Amino acid sequence: MNYVFAIGTIIEEVDFNFLFDDNAISISTSSIILPNNSIINIKGYDNIADFMYSHLKINSKILVHGFISNNSIVIKNIYLL
Repeated sequence: MNYVFAIGTIIEEVDFNFLFDDNAISISTSSIILPNNSIINIKGYDNIADFMYSHLKINSKILVHGFISNNSIVIKNIYLL
């Protein structure tokens, strides 16, 4: 498993949904831009998804810790900077 630590800025609104096969699992997705101008997709599940949807806005600076899965970072921990 590839662990990732990244600092970036939210560049699109957080999208909040439930997984199609199970309404008990929530998912939030968005994109961040890194200091080197790379754009990365991020996603979080359950409590992380709730935090993303309620606290993150465009231009929020964040630090994420997670792993790479299907060309995006699945967040395990997230911090507002």
